[in-house]
Amino acid sequence: ISFSSFLGDFFDEFESDTLLPELNPIKELKCDSYINAVILPIRKQADDGTQFGLGGVIDSQGVYVESSGIEGRVGGKYPCSVSRVENSKVVYCGYWVKHWGHFLVEAVARIWYFLENDNSVDKYVFVSEENGSTELFGNYLEFFELLGVADKLQIINKPVKYREVLVPELSYSRKYYYHDKYKQVFDRIAKNANNNFEQNENMPKKVFLSRSQFAKAKQAEVGLDYLDHYFSKNGYTILYPEKLSLMQLIQYLYNADVCASSSGTIPHNLLFAQKGKKTIIVERQTTVNEIQANIDIVCDLDVTYIDGHYS
Repeated sequence: ISFSSFLGDFFDEFESDTLLPELNPIKELKCDSYINAVILPIRKQADDGTQFGLGGVIDSQGVYVESSGIEGRVGGKYPCSVSRVENSKVVYCGYWVKHWGHFLVEAVARIWYFLENDNSVDKYVFVSEENGSTELFGNYLEFFELLGVADKLQIINKPVKYREVLVPELSYSRKYYYHDKYKQVFDRIAKNANNNFEQNENMPKKVFLSRSQFAKAKQAEVGLDYLDHYFSKNGYTILYPEKLSLMQLIQYLYNADVCASSSGTIPHNLLFAQKGKKTIIVERQTTVNEIQANIDIVCDLDVTYIDGHYS
């Protein structure tokens, strides 16, 4: 077999398995209830088979609630002692991961239950790392403030038993499915961010979300200044997302006719934009970001991809 034929066979298989994720819409989301259940913070152990660690919900019989995990990310119980018992009904929301991209696609996939307006719920509970920080900050805090749930949030870093724990199904499951309520959470936030915003004719109609001022990218990537220069010369306003408040970022995305960025987690922010937004994504790697491909489907983006990598 020739090397070129081998490559052709390899990429045919690769594309069918990886490049074209079959993300299916679902019509219903369930939410299960557990009495006298314990919520575990995240504990990372060697070879636990997860990216983030063990944690989630265990029921009154000590059985791990599988639906409280996320495939490949979080899942499984560990020996623990309950730090306290609370006589309250709470919604288990999952791991508050301090990475904006993972936060948008995984950490908030259960918060849809807040839109159900269940007045019997006392708190919405996120878990941090075991003995880790429990203080929300920056755009993470602003996300929940704009949603309107900030005053009911609780973040725990020790095992806590509650009178009743609700475990909502994920509204977005990477590679598998999504529900409209996943996007509805972002739409609610975007609406609140724009409620007191006077439409300004001077808002840019073309924006480019740049990585050139992001410290990690500056150390590891090349060509970022070229992208800034290219889009600037073509009439785009260059934005640095890490220097904007969430409200400012949403207003830019909402009022622009076209939004451009390089690939990665930056275009995940288009979850806050209107469906059908005209989008340009410059691929900076040969591998395809499958989560962004999912978001393109969820948001029905009018997206054009440009290969911007040199392999």
